[in-house]
Amino acid sequence: MLSMVRLPEELKQLLLSFVAPTRQESGCLEYHFHEDRNDPGVFVFYEAWRSQADLDAHLALPHIQVFWERRMDYLLTDLDVRFLAMHSPYQSPTGPERGLWHPSDAAPNLNVSTDG
Repeated sequence: MLSMVRLPEELKQLLLSFVAPTRQESGCLEYHFHEDRNDPGVFVFYEAWRSQADLDAHLALPHIQVFWERRMDYLLTDLDVRFLAMHSPYQSPTGPERGLWHPSDAAPNLNVSTDG
């Protein structure tokens, strides 16, 4: 909900700044940033990582660590983080040479939402 975000436009711009560099990380399969169409200020990340080690490396990056330490500067309530298991394979976005990707190939997806 919008009331849960203290600085929605500032948070949106900060989160958008994470997209391009994260998509360049070697273990990133998908990294999508969404905003609720009916409730502006409700943001969701949908991420898929090749392995848990790749996700851990991402979460240890300095800019992600700074965000985690300062997130409450932007929020009224803390993030709702959910780790999901994908149960349906899909064609790899990195090309046909990689073939089909399956959930057993990667870490759980990370869904970060400001909607509590």
